[in-house]
Amino acid sequence: MSFGENLKQTRKAKGFTQEELAEKLNVSRQAISKWEAGGGYPETEKLLEAARVLNVSLDFLLDNVPAEGSGERSGAAGSGRNRILITVFDGSRTVDCISVSSSRILFPGKNEPEYILEGVDRTGILGDHKVVLGWYDGGEEAEKELKCINDAVRRGRKTYQLKYFTPVEFRGVLGRAVRAEPEDPKETVPLTERGLLESDMLSDVLAENGIPFLKKGKMGAGLAMKAGPLLETNIFYVTRENYGKARQLMEELFAPKDGAEGEEADVPEEETEEG
Repeated sequence: MSFGENLKQTRKAKGFTQEELAEKLNVSRQAISKWEAGGGYPETEKLLEAARVLNVSLDFLLDNVPAEGSGERSGAAGSGRNRILITVFDGSRTVDCISVSSSRILFPGKNEPEYILEGVDRTGILGDHKVVLGWYDGGEEAEKELKCINDAVRRGRKTYQLKYFTPVEFRGVLGRAVRAEPEDPKETVPLTERGLLESDMLSDVLAENGIPFLKKGKMGAGLAMKAGPLLETNIFYVTRENYGKARQLMEELFAPKDGAEGEEADVPEEETEEG
């Protein structure tokens, strides 16, 4: 609800008429009527006084709680005591949220997710300041995210990482969010570049573990530029779906061994006789 609706409902719940509340705030009845109708906000001093008279928090009066049937759901709502740091969909920043809500995009464009998740990080005279936390293909995913955030708040967690969002990329002059193209697991990506000896070792390990790979030779300058280009290294390529396993095998194969060349062992200093 808006500030005006919150003010009106709270006033009635406390048993005040517009005239009585106006008298306590030292304003006219018309001012109260104007605020409740959404025609503006009182000055900060009057806002604080209204919260005191009505025995509610300023956050409560200014909180935009979604109305029934608006297509918006809220969660993790509360005062500063329940703030939670939420990392946005792309990991670029964290938002210190007072409350979180999901809503349906009224007219989504082509390939645009239908729901967004927003967090309120501060409130003021003009209402809530909202930050988009993530996009969602359906309401079910957004609701699941909200439930997890609420659970995190109840458990006293201070941070939360989004789990169910839809990856998006921004296109066009206005930067419209559209579903990101999924990565092709069969796409070939570079794994490493190795010398001839290490190339043979890595080829054997990848073959033994059933990982298909492509090996391309890279020519060097040759001996003092006289012998012509010589094969010096090999560049290995694997499919994206096999990259993680291939990388792990490679790191295990070439991990430094105890006492390996390049690592200096502790050698006791020789005692010299003074002559």
